[in-house]
Amino acid sequence: RQAAQLFLERGDQLRALDALRGYAGLNDLDPEAHIRVAEVAESLGKKEAAAQAFARAGELLRAGHPDRARELLERAHALAPSDARVAQALAALLFEGGDPRRTAELLEPFAAEAVPERHRLLADAHLATGNLARAEELLWEIPPGFPEAHQSLLRVVEGFLRTRNTERALSLLRRLKK
Repeated sequence: RQAAQLFLERGDQLRALDALRGYAGLNDLDPEAHIRVAEVAESLGKKEAAAQAFARAGELLRAGHPDRARELLERAHALAPSDARVAQALAALLFEGGDPRRTAELLEPFAAEAVPERHRLLADAHLATGNLARAEELLWEIPPGFPEAHQSLLRVVEGFLRTRNTERALSLLRRLKK
């Protein structure tokens, strides 16, 4: 940390970034260390490195400080919008905060990648917004080893029943039975 401070005072941001990365590696559970890495990386134009560090800090702050975590994850996503891991971390936080529509918007560009946990979150977001057909489609793409997918499919059945789409609900139940 002291080395990083000395490098920053001398205007050597590259070496400061290396020192800060080392410090953050030694103090991986310290969100402020990751934020400092992110800020220096961002000032150097290293968007991907900054995004990863902001995302790590956001993940660490998620449980105790969800507003600050959201701010950091939004910042990470703005720096690296094509990073699926960052988008998923932000989407999970948004979904927990009651924003399924934005969750779906964030994750839909990554739907072609069959990542079970991401698919389940995206399907749950579509289920919450009433897009039952898309939720069903995504859940069938999850491998059978994930029982959460079957539970979510049962919630899709319930959704079809609530919307009085009995035929679709029965069709899905028959498919589930197989």
